[in-house]
Amino acid sequence: MPIAINIPFEKAFKDTTRLGSKVPTSSYLKEGRIPVVDQGKEFISGYVDDDSVAYEGSFPVIIFGDHTRIIKFIDFDFAMGADGVKVLTPTDLYLPKFLYFYLKAHPIEEAGYSRHFKYLKQMLFPDISIEDQSEVVRVMSQAEHVSDLCKLALEKSNTLVTSMFYEMFNRD
Repeated sequence: MPIAINIPFEKAFKDTTRLGSKVPTSSYLKEGRIPVVDQGKEFISGYVDDDSVAYEGSFPVIIFGDHTRIIKFIDFDFAMGADGVKVLTPTDLYLPKFLYFYLKAHPIEEAGYSRHFKYLKQMLFPDISIEDQSEVVRVMSQAEHVSDLCKLALEKSNTLVTSMFYEMFNRD
C-alpha cells in the first residue's frame, strides 16, 4: 500500500528560530560552554560563554541552512550561528529523527547562494504512523552509524598512506 505524501510543512514543523539569538562569526570562541551551530559543513562551528544567546526552545530540533541546505539534528544546548540558520521543531505528528532522515533523503534543489527556506516550506511529508516512523529511524540510524564508521576508516586509511609515503621517501 503506497504511503500518501500530503502533509504540508506547517503541519510537520514549527519554525522556532526566534527562540534564540544569532551569534556573529566574529564572536565564536575555540572553546567554551555553549556550542555554536550554524549552516556550515562543520557540525559545531565554535563556542560562546554567553548564556543569554543560547537557544531557549525545546529539543530536539533540526537546523536547516537557508543558504547551504545543510541539515543538522540537534539534541543539546546550543547557540545559533549568524545569518541563514533556521531552527525547526517537529510537531507531534512526527518523530524528530524521522523528519531529519526524511529531509536528508529529499534535499532541496540548489538555487545558488539564495534563500532556500521558501522551497522547504513547499515540501509535503508522508502520512505515516509513529510506529512506522520508529522503524524507519531504527534502520536509518544503523545505516548512518555504518556510514560514519566507513568515513572514519577512510580517513585513517588516507592518514596511513600519507604516513607510509613520508616514511619511505623522506629518509635522511
